Amino acid sequence: MSAYSFGKIVTADSNRVTENVVRLGSESGIEVRFGLHEPDDREVLDETALLKGEGVVFNLFTPGASDIVALCNEATEAGRAAIRGLLGEARLPYSWEQARTLALPDQVYAAVLRTRLGRFVEGLFQIDSAKGAGLAIFNNGVEQVIEETAANCKFLILRSLLVAWDIGPSALFVWKGEAHSLSPKMPQGGCSATSVPKVAENLPKSRVFLGQQRAEDICRE
Repeated sequence: MSAYSFGKIVTADSNRVTENVVRLGSESGIEVRFGLHEPDDREVLDETALLKGEGVVFNLFTPGASDIVALCNEATEAGRAAIRGLLGEARLPYSWEQARTLALPDQVYAAVLRTRLGRFVEGLFQIDSAKGAGLAIFNNGVEQVIEETAANCKFLILRSLLVAWDIGPSALFVWKGEAHSLSPKMPQGGCSATSVPKVAENLPKSRVFLGQQRAEDICRE
């Protein structure tokens, strides 16, 4: 088992977006490779209408490695250290459900955002020429495709990094393109769901496992 990540940005200006992603990877300290890393990735990306069309497909790696385990561990350790220091050992999450619904002070998000993977996630939401975008962080295979607002997706991604990569949601988070800067006041509880997240069905079984989830299981007020 290992942790992997790929994504896509739908855009009419692929050259500009590619340059932005290259710069973002360099500034974040993350290795970025373009194109499909696995044939089945196309089928996963095609499960959501928001990622259909021309765009830039990218894969993330810890520099010199074939996965993102070190990047995930770094983000998880930072987030959990912040929780431990601010809320106490008893409040540490040990499941995705706990991480998703735990009331969090702003400092926890900030701690994750200071890591390499956190910086990349933050920068990804600043690409203003994106019509739609998605980022998958998963162990073995993508178990679900979640469509949400840019704000909710950002907070869900950051929360997913508060638990070890092998017990996270293994999701492809998808949002409609919009330049969304991190607000000064972040939600302390689970993200506020303004729409029903889509959980894709019939994903390729070689890297993706089928799953069903209710909207309130993805993002709670």
